[in-house]
Amino acid sequence: MKEFRAAIIRMHERRTGKREIGRLLGIDESTVRKAIKRFEETGSNDNRKREKTARSSRNIQRAKGMIKRNATTKVNSTRKLAKKLGVSQESARQILRTDLKPYKLQKRQKLSAAARLKRLQRARALFRRFSNGRHRQIVFSDEKLFTIQQASNHQSDRIWAEEAPDTEERAVERTQKAESVMVWAAISARGKSPPLDYSIWSILEEKACSKPHPNLESLKKALKKAWKEINLETLINTVDDFPKRLEACIAANGGYFE
Repeated sequence: MKEFRAAIIRMHERRTGKREIGRLLGIDESTVRKAIKRFEETGSNDNRKREKTARSSRNIQRAKGMIKRNATTKVNSTRKLAKKLGVSQESARQILRTDLKPYKLQKRQKLSAAARLKRLQRARALFRRFSNGRHRQIVFSDEKLFTIQQASNHQSDRIWAEEAPDTEERAVERTQKAESVMVWAAISARGKSPPLDYSIWSILEEKACSKPHPNLESLKKALKKAWKEINLETLINTVDDFPKRLEACIAANGGYFE
């Protein structure tokens, strides 16, 4: 209703009543009152400039202080932080997402001082042994259990939709003791065994287990098809990651590096 503000003020200065102004202009009386109040408080018909107090430097520093004392979401969730700062949850979320970065907790195998030292020694020995491209002569082998159930990653798998899909569409069903098959495989920079590195298993799982299988034969068929589709370039890239991981382990002194 900004276009009516000047007319409202002119009529108000001529001592026209608020109700009459509204009737003449075809607008609500409340709109007339707001326009007059704005003009009396600011001396202008322009929109008020909103003060961005929620993400003020003071609130940001307060939030960072709270996070520094306890960085877990159990103590400083969006809702709890908003309550402490006296702002909305959306404002608290903007502070957390814009001025801070969220990191997920990660489960790791416990590493004692002795285990770290052993990892460091082995990584150094392997790096020396397989330097100058000799890592491409290694044959990497491993085994993994696959089931007929659909593989899913609850952290990253999502469904795009304008509205929330039906619960049945979003469900990834699980049963106890599902039919399974143990798969052994070996790869090198020259090719793969005919029937590993962890990345190869993830490729197989993504391709062969994106949907549940009705039986074991269906699973085996999908695994064989996915295995044949892995090209030499993928194998070479996977093998070439080996010395990089050794270097990362050495740089971390045998500790966590990913």
